[in-house]
Parts: sequence; structure tokens; C-alpha cells
Amino acid sequence: MRVIVRADADQRIGGGHVMRCAVLGLALRGQGADVAFAIRDPAPETRALLETWNFPVLALPAQALPEQPVEQLWPEPLMLRDAEDTARLAAEADAIVVDHYGLGAAWHRAMRGERRLVLALDDMADRAVDADLLLYPGLSASAQAYAGLVPVRCGLLLGPRYALLRPQFAADKGAAAQGKAALRRLLVCCGSGDHGNITARLIEGVLQAGLPGLVHVDVVLGGLNPHADALQRRFGAEPRLHFHHAVEDMAALMRAADLFLGAGGGMTWERCAAGLPGIVVALAPNQRPLSEAMAARGIDAYLGDGAALTPAKVAEALRQATPASAEAVAAMHALCDGQGAARVARRLCLGRLGLRAAVAEDGEALLNWRNAPFVRRFSGDGAEIPRADHEKWLAATLANPARHLLIGECRGADAAPQPVGVLRYDRIEDGAEISVYLVPGLDGLALGADLIRLGDYWLHKTMPAARRVRARIHPENQASIQAFRRAGYVAIADHYERRLGPP
Repeated sequence: MRVIVRADADQRIGGGHVMRCAVLGLALRGQGADVAFAIRDPAPETRALLETWNFPVLALPAQALPEQPVEQLWPEPLMLRDAEDTARLAAEADAIVVDHYGLGAAWHRAMRGERRLVLALDDMADRAVDADLLLYPGLSASAQAYAGLVPVRCGLLLGPRYALLRPQFAADKGAAAQGKAALRRLLVCCGSGDHGNITARLIEGVLQAGLPGLVHVDVVLGGLNPHADALQRRFGAEPRLHFHHAVEDMAALMRAADLFLGAGGGMTWERCAAGLPGIVVALAPNQRPLSEAMAARGIDAYLGDGAALTPAKVAEALRQATPASAEAVAAMHALCDGQGAARVARRLCLGRLGLRAAVAEDGEALLNWRNAPFVRRFSGDGAEIPRADHEKWLAATLANPARHLLIGECRGADAAPQPVGVLRYDRIEDGAEISVYLVPGLDGLALGADLIRLGDYWLHKTMPAARRVRARIHPENQASIQAFRRAGYVAIADHYERRLGPP
């Protein structure tokens, strides 16, 4: 599989987009994919970092960009010009990964093809996306938030379980949750860029706080930080401060720290995997919702926007800070286990999800899937189905006009469809009752919710008079319950239900 990543990095937007895409690129490479980056006018630091990881950097020509907030979409003509430039570099690509605030639905449509897939990364949920897959690892991510913004065929990878973290964080997955006895070591970081030099105010706040037990402060300065040299000249004589550049093992610094102080952006999920709560500020508007949500959960303290931050406010927050409890660390681990990149890479390599009607030739595979232990556990009496009974059931099902049996398939770069799940719809008085299960070994990839959403769309087109879909789910089958909830179903009495069409 050949993958092109379209992302930019500079002092204004920072390096977070490129960094998380590089993590995904490493996971894709682990799946056998070839990955290259298409970057407009790449900075030497960005090129050097990617080439260190052996990612080819394909430079897009420099062009004048509009004077607007970095989170705002570019004008459509500019988007389409960018798509043309990218397409010339991606002529042989099987998939495009785009992580860019300026490039929206018009860009996605221009890049998609019958064979080529588009995976769009987002953390705004306020704009249309016309991709095959959408990744949003935020806490507030939900299918409902994207209603009307994405086509029904777009697979949704939503929530922190899909956060793109480096393998060094995934290695901490099994670590026992442990609290900290005292606040002795602090980690300060504002990400790759920090154009507004918020790091200086954080350091001033640390020094003003006057914490006698704080003996070690690690200050990480990103490769795109324009103030790095000035910060070291200004604060280098302070013996407790230890400055770091181009950190390769951020996980080790996080595990060694008792508290984090810095940006409330993508590092939030790295801190969750490492079990490090923090005092955070928002360096961009998109960081506010996550920072507020983490504060509401009692994991982080949120000091508001970095532009309004004062050293005195930082000092007061540090004086009030307490070491992380074992419960807080456990809560962070539960939010993000560090395996997101592997999940996203596997889902992208599976390809585009589709449906087809089951046929008699599917009988052997259907019997094997249906008799898998996990599927049997929550189906009927849990007993293994004899072949003769299955063959009789399948023949009756295919002949029954009131029953629809569908196979979900993904078609990847090699154009060979891979079965991923089974849907069954039985007609009821004003709609249908749904049953669904995944092919064994494909859990954790959000395929269940995507399969249900796509199946319900098929049902609505096939049975326009249908007004509702009903699902009866074993109460212990939490994975299935979550999949139906993500697909828009709500609990009603003894079942789950989704309304179709007008009331």
C-alpha cells in the first residue's frame, strides 16, 4: 500500500499535525505500507525530522496564503490548487492522509478516487468532511456531532482510543496505576512551536511559586520554537531548570515527572498513556474543549487561553497542585491506552467499507463466523450450531422476502474484498429488527458502528416506508451496546432503537 500524507508545519501552526501523522506513518509502515509526506515549503527542521524516520519528503511549491486564523478553511480555489499540486505527487498512491485545517471537503473530493482512499484527521467537528475515513480522537467526539457533516459511507474513528501515539507510549499500556508521593519533578512543554512564547511565562510562574520540594524542572523546547535560544540565555543559570531539544523519548520524561505544565493539545493523550496529569493552557482555540473536558473530569487544572496567562496565575496554580492519586492515573490510562496508531493503520489498510447481499456460497464462512466463541457467547443459548441446522437456516433466510442478510466487506489497495461483518434485518410492523456481528479478530476498529450506520442507510433506501430499526442486545455485550450507541441508537424499554426518515 502506498500512502501520501498531506500536512504542514511552521512556527505559526506548530508541528503537531506532522508529528501525529509521522506516528501513523510508522504504524502504517508496520502494516507493510510505503509512506511519504507532501508538505508545502517544508522547514529544514521538519524535513530533517521526517528523514530521520526515513519518510521521503515531497515538497509542494510555496504559495501565498490568506491572512486568516490557522483553524479556518482556505478559500475553495486555493484548496483545489493545493489538491492539484498534491495529486501530481500522489498519482500512484492508494491512500491519502490529510491533517490540515485549511483543506476541507472540496479538497477531499478532488483527491478521492475509485481506488484511492482519503483519511481526514479533524479536531473541530464544525465543517464538512468528504473522506472515506475520519479520525477525531477528542473526548467529545461522537457520530451525532458529525451528523450532516460526513457522508454515510465515511467510517468514523472517534475518541481517545484512536489517538496517534508513538510506540514508546504504547509500551506503557500494562503499567500499574501508581500515585505520586510528592511534587518534586515538573515537566514544562508548549509543543513544537510556541509562537507566543508562553513557555517564558510558565517558567516565570514556576520560579515565583517558590515550591521548596520542587527540585527538578524539565523544559522541552520544540524544534519550531523561535524563542529557544533566548529562553536558555534568560533562564539557563537557574539550577533546577533542565532544557531539552528534539526529545526522542518524551514518554520517559513524562513518566519521571510528577506534574505537567504546558499546552493542552495533542500531548494530552500522551500524558494519559503515561499517567501524568497537568496544569494546562490553550495555545489555540481547538485546544479549549479538550482542556475544559479534562478539567471537568478532575484530571487537569485549566488556566484558560495562553494569551491571557500571567506568571502569577501559574504560580498560584502550582501552589495549589497536589500529586496525582492512583485513581487519577488509572482514569487517564482508561481514557487512552496508547494503541490508537495501530488501530487506525489497520483500519486504513482494510480499505473502503461496503455491503453486498449474502449468497449460498457464503455458507461455510457464515457457519465458521457464527460459531466463533465470542459470537456464540451473546447469541441464543450459546451452543455451537450444527452444519445441517445452519444450511437449513441459510436456505430459508435467502428465500424469505421479509429477511435481508448482508455481508460487510472492506476493499483495500489490492482490490480484494475482505469480509468484516454480517448484518441481518427482519421486517417488523413499521421497520426492521437488526442483528449484527463482526468477523472474529476485527474488534477495536470501529467497524461495528460503521457497519450499522451503512446498513441502516441501505435499509432506508430499500424500505423507504421503514420508520425505525430495533436492536435487542445481550446486556453483558458492552462492545455491541457501544457500537449501537455510536451509530445513533438509544435505549427504549428492553431494546435499542433508531428512528429512520420523517416521524
